[in-house]
Amino acid sequence: SVQLNSSKVQVISNVNALPHQDEQEIRRNLVAQITSSVQWVASIEYMASRGVTHFIEIGPGKVLRGLLRKIDPNLKVANIEKPEDILALAF
Repeated sequence: SVQLNSSKVQVISNVNALPHQDEQEIRRNLVAQITSSVQWVASIEYMASRGVTHFIEIGPGKVLRGLLRKIDPNLKVANIEKPEDILALAF
């Protein structure tokens, strides 16, 4: 029942590691992600192959930072654990 709109930026789905902008595709992928295997490595590799070098991990801990570095040690990761971390965000 949540209203979604088409995205102005590409949303990489962890279901198929591909970009989507259409709200119906995004909705289907969000639903499928609950019961499907997560394609985390493929998603990161897809983004890196298209020039993405900087990532932001939001939430406590640095688990995703460690996973990203195992995929590609050259990727840069900033962590946001609390609101004030946004002000200090710098790569």
